[in-house]
Amino acid sequence: MNSSEIRDIIISLIINGFHLDNIKRDVKDCLNVNAIKYDKLGARIRYSFLFSKGSINKTVVKSFLENSKVNKYTPIFISDDEKADKCINLNYNDFFEKVGGLVNTGLILVENINEIINKLGYNELPEGLSGKPDDLLEIYFKEIMQFLLLSPAKRYGGDRRFESLPDGIIIGKDLIIQFDTKAYANGFDFKSDDIERFSKYINAFNKSYDKILGPVYAFVVVSGGFNDSPDSIENRRKALYKKCQTNLCCLTCQDLGDILDLIKENPHQRGIIDWRSIFSNTNIKSELVQNELKVINKDKLV
Repeated sequence: MNSSEIRDIIISLIINGFHLDNIKRDVKDCLNVNAIKYDKLGARIRYSFLFSKGSINKTVVKSFLENSKVNKYTPIFISDDEKADKCINLNYNDFFEKVGGLVNTGLILVENINEIINKLGYNELPEGLSGKPDDLLEIYFKEIMQFLLLSPAKRYGGDRRFESLPDGIIIGKDLIIQFDTKAYANGFDFKSDDIERFSKYINAFNKSYDKILGPVYAFVVVSGGFNDSPDSIENRRKALYKKCQTNLCCLTCQDLGDILDLIKENPHQRGIIDWRSIFSNTNIKSELVQNELKVINKDKLV
């Protein structure tokens, strides 16, 4: 089991709502992941996954079943070659199918999406939509980012009632972004405890997944507008970077929509845009993406 296969497994679980307790790889071709998922009523469902390649390791399986029983996990054994007693057996295709897919970008095809996200950013419910503007902004941002970065994303939604989590995360190949969306009628003002809260989200993720997925590269705050002065935002950026070596980025819904328009016109170029460079900026402006596209077109990279 190579690092790429392990990465795909971990990303699939995170993106589809599993909270990973621990990850163990005591034997070369086996991976044990203990995870929790919350049902719609908030009940904790405990799972222990054992992934195996090639011949079954009976000692590992025995320990896996014993630990599952003691800790009240539902044991699930995943292998294309073997089956184990006293647990649920799946092959790898079944596992990925049952857990769920990685990327869904259907919302970007919605007409007048720019108008919708701008209204949501200012806490206004667009005509024809139902729900809370802040929840809807999270959903739209997640879908747009999946399309832009060709990467899976997770909106934590109701899980935040049970754990301290940001609004969501995007997991790219070399770019991990956590995000918080702020739907405020008069624009967003940073509060005194925001940076401390963001750093806790980042450090918690890095502690669990840094060795497998890499650290959080940027924390993006999305809103209709930002009321803090450039100097104030820059000071907050420095404070976050000092705490966890992560970039703080501010992105307005207007710029988000403009970036989406640029990429929808140039979809084949999104995979070679230097998104790490884009998200190294404190203020993410559509001009940054436009300049990237100009360089790509000039150099005829696509």
